Amino acid sequence: HLSIRRQRQMCIRDRFYYHGVEHTYSTVCALGPGHLVFTGTYYDNLLGVSSHELFHAWNVKTMRPSEMHPYDYTRENYSRLGWIYEGITTYYGDQFLIRSGSFNEKQYFDTLHEKMQRHFASYGRLNQAVADASFDTWLDGYVPGIPHRKTSIYTEGSLIALILDMKIREHSNDKLSLDQFIRNLLDKHAAYTKNDVIEELLKLGVADAAEFYANFIEKPGNLEPLLQWAFARVGMKMEHHQHLTEVEHRFGFQQVEVGTTLSFGLIAPNSPAEKAGLRMGDILVAVEGIKATKNLTAQIGEKTSIKFHVFSAEKLKEIELQSGSEKYFESRQLSIDPQANETAVAARKCWAVNL
Repeated sequence: HLSIRRQRQMCIRDRFYYHGVEHTYSTVCALGPGHLVFTGTYYDNLLGVSSHELFHAWNVKTMRPSEMHPYDYTRENYSRLGWIYEGITTYYGDQFLIRSGSFNEKQYFDTLHEKMQRHFASYGRLNQAVADASFDTWLDGYVPGIPHRKTSIYTEGSLIALILDMKIREHSNDKLSLDQFIRNLLDKHAAYTKNDVIEELLKLGVADAAEFYANFIEKPGNLEPLLQWAFARVGMKMEHHQHLTEVEHRFGFQQVEVGTTLSFGLIAPNSPAEKAGLRMGDILVAVEGIKATKNLTAQIGEKTSIKFHVFSAEKLKEIELQSGSEKYFESRQLSIDPQANETAVAARKCWAVNL
């Protein structure tokens, strides 16, 4: 039971900020910049973090991994089950917003698109299992870490939750869902283990629960085929999408604009950018001897070979990039399939009533 003495605090900052934390008797959410909080996507973020932290009242405050029973505030509480207490919470934070009508179709799709972009832009998903990421979150928190060696328990955990939800719905003809899994943990396993999780999934008809756990939670598995199946089941299409500029996709880097400065963000592994020696944080000065502009696609055009002048570690360097046929940082775009059959449409209504 939640105490009536609970305290809730919303902290509005003067710069970009996004943070939330749920405690037994208090909740703190911090966002910024203040002048934008109640506009557009910033207000969506406010709703999102509030819904997420509310669900933590059940998922981690009421039930949590056995390693966290009781909490030991003198040290880290290591667990390989963070994908449940953060990933599933992320999934339900969004689900509650669409179910309640707080999010419309566009807002909910925007959250799904954001997760698709984060998932497919993170090459770490191919190198670190979400169970390992759960443990490592207690070691290095939310810092980027070694490029392409780290994955997010929030993003990956929420997508795993979606797949498990669809597996339960498929087996029960939409009479049951991941909701029942959460209820079972609450009722029977306030301090749950990996085996408890697998046992409850098996009871709900996920016949391959142990195999799924081994291949996609304890190993870095490819979720794309399962995501394709999950979205198709509810009459949605998942198609390739290029959300960056053509130049970024072709050479394998993400550009970052800070004022008038153009620098490099993520660099795709084995891409022309990485092979040429570009590093995250390098500042682009010139393209082929001409001052770099923000519109690199117009400046570079269809060239497959290009010379950059960059400041890297306080030194000016000339770097030549040679592109091939491969595209990098491709995401996926979701849409409702107009040709979906009645069964899929009905399943979508059960899954997210306002879609």
